[in-house]
Amino acid sequence: MWACVSGLGAALYETTAYSIFGSLDGSVRPKVFALNNLALNLGALIGPALLMVVPNANGALPFLVSGAVFTALALIAPWIAGRSTHNAVAAHPLRGVLVAFGDRRFRRLCWALVPFWTVYTQIYVFIPLTFSHGAHGYNGVRSFYVTNALIGIATAWLGMGWFQRTNWRSMMVIGHVALCASFAVGALLFARDRGADASLVILVVIAIVFTFGESLILPASNIALADLTADGNAGSYFGASAISWAIGGMLGNFIGSIAAGWTTLAQGWILFMGIALAGLLAFRLQRPE
Repeated sequence: MWACVSGLGAALYETTAYSIFGSLDGSVRPKVFALNNLALNLGALIGPALLMVVPNANGALPFLVSGAVFTALALIAPWIAGRSTHNAVAAHPLRGVLVAFGDRRFRRLCWALVPFWTVYTQIYVFIPLTFSHGAHGYNGVRSFYVTNALIGIATAWLGMGWFQRTNWRSMMVIGHVALCASFAVGALLFARDRGADASLVILVVIAIVFTFGESLILPASNIALADLTADGNAGSYFGASAISWAIGGMLGNFIGSIAAGWTTLAQGWILFMGIALAGLLAFRLQRPE
C-alpha cells in the first residue's frame, strides 16, 4: 500500500513538472533539465549526509522528516505552481497517450531507455546489497550515496554550458560508456576476491564513474523526449514515457536482488555491464530522424 501511494505521488509530480519543462522553448530546455538534475542531486545529498551525522538515529526518523517536508510542500504548492501562459488544450487523457505510443520515434526512445533504467535501479539494489556486507557495512554505502549526490551536482553545474552546446545523442553515448566502465571496475574488483571488503576508495571511484554516466543520461532522455512533443501534448508524452521506467525498474529490482545473492558476485557486475552495453548500442545504432 505504501509503495502504491508513493508511486502515485511521484507519477503525478513528475508528469506535471516534466510536461511544464518540456513545453518550454527548445533553446532553454537543456539548461532547465540540467538545473532539474542539479536540484534532484541537492535533495539526494541531504538524506545520506544527515544519516552520516546521526548514524544511530531511529529508523523512523527519515520517514517522519520526509512526511513533514512533503506535507509542507503540498500546502504551499497552490501558491508556487504559477499559472499557465496559454490556454490548455482540452483532450482526453487516453487519446493523448495513444498519440504518444503511435509515434515510432517515441516507441524507439522508450525501448532504448529500458536497459538504462534496469541499470540505474542498481544504485538502490545490487550495489548497496553487495557492499553492505563488507567490513565497512552500511557506512560504506552511505559514502556511495553522498558521492553520488556530490558528483551529480558537480556534473550538472560544471556541464551546464556543454549540455546546451551538444546534442542529446552524444550525452547518451558518453553516459552509457561511463556506466559500462563503472560496472567493469566492480567486476574486476570482485573477480580478484577483494569484494565488499575492499577499500572505500574503490567504492567511491565506482560511485563517481556511475554518477557521471547517469547525470548525462537523465537530462539527455528528458531533452530527447521534449524534442518529440508538440504544443499541448508534452504531458501525454512524459506520462506515457513512464512505461520504460516501469519495465526497466521492475527488471532491475528483480535481477539485482537475485544477482546480489549469487555466490560469485563478479557475474552480477558483468551482467549489468552487459545491460549497459546493450543500452549503448541501442542509442549508438539509432539514426537521427
